[in-house]
Amino acid sequence: MMNLHPTEKKVLSTIIEHRMIHSEDRIVVAVSGGADSVCLLKILYAFKKYLNIRLTVAHFNHGLRPKEDEKETEFVAKLAKRLNLALICDTSNNITKVPGSSIEEKARKVRYQFFQKAINENHAQKLAL
Repeated sequence: MMNLHPTEKKVLSTIIEHRMIHSEDRIVVAVSGGADSVCLLKILYAFKKYLNIRLTVAHFNHGLRPKEDEKETEFVAKLAKRLNLALICDTSNNITKVPGSSIEEKARKVRYQFFQKAINENHAQKLAL
């Protein structure tokens, strides 16, 4: 078997124990550009051949922090390219017009609509968050 870091061993054993992923699953991986989502992508990528899965990177730009959002989108695009993975990106035009009580709620609604579209378009079985 592979030589794994303790964190990777824990993730893999959890995936196997709970039957979270099946052979030939297509998985859309939500990558914000932050440490947690990049780590998730890299761990799933390391298991790609072993688990016989296909990955697609999905990145949503909320448009709430123009300079930082653009940098994150560029970072995620470069990461997907370096890993030779398909990338789906979208940007919100005006999140403030979305129904909801808080900006966080509005952002979540729009983001999950984007993820659902990414799942449908890629015939994916799973969304990794």
